[in-house]
Amino acid sequence: MACGVYELWFGPYFYQGSSRNIDRRIKAHLKSLSNGKHDNPKMQRVYDKYGHTDKCILIECEDGAHWGWEQQFIDANWGDEKYLNLTKIATGTSKDRLSASRKGRKHSAEARAAISRGVSLAQKGVKRGPYSPERISAAAAGQRGRKLTGEHKEKLRAANLGKKNGPCSPERKEKLRAAKLGQTHSDETKALLRAKARAKAAERAWQNTVQSDVFELFGVHE
Repeated sequence: MACGVYELWFGPYFYQGSSRNIDRRIKAHLKSLSNGKHDNPKMQRVYDKYGHTDKCILIECEDGAHWGWEQQFIDANWGDEKYLNLTKIATGTSKDRLSASRKGRKHSAEARAAISRGVSLAQKGVKRGPYSPERISAAAAGQRGRKLTGEHKEKLRAANLGKKNGPCSPERKEKLRAAKLGQTHSDETKALLRAKARAKAAERAWQNTVQSDVFELFGVHE
């Protein structure tokens, strides 16, 4: 895991960057480029034309010193028409700087408790919901047609083992009844319900006929 400044070549064009983990950073570049989703459009264009032709480590240094070294290389090459860096200032380092600034920093007990609840201190005491009908509809549409994996189904089954879903309290029944008041089925739904009812009635009739035939065959009287 080398820390330092690296260089990528795409035909006659080149790019320079720095990272605390050069190997991982180069792999991330190449993955984004191969997927056609790199955030540097100049690099994406020359990659699409020439492909990735070479790479090298320009300098290895101590953690935190790579920002300064990258800036020196940018200053030395800025203005070259084959240079693919987008800005004169070393970019893509904000995460590294933030990470370095937080090294050794410890959260307070209150902050840890807030993080464990999944709520930031800024949101503490803020009520969520009720959500608008539009937001509920959008959330429902996002889940519609989604298929659960076997692993997910098993987790849900295990989580619900031993849970009792009823009987409903009178208050719950009243809420359910009130929620359905005034609701009407579409013609398509009505036709589907009628078809299901007819199929169920036909199945019951067939079962009764079979049962009667069996009783008659074996001389059994109901």
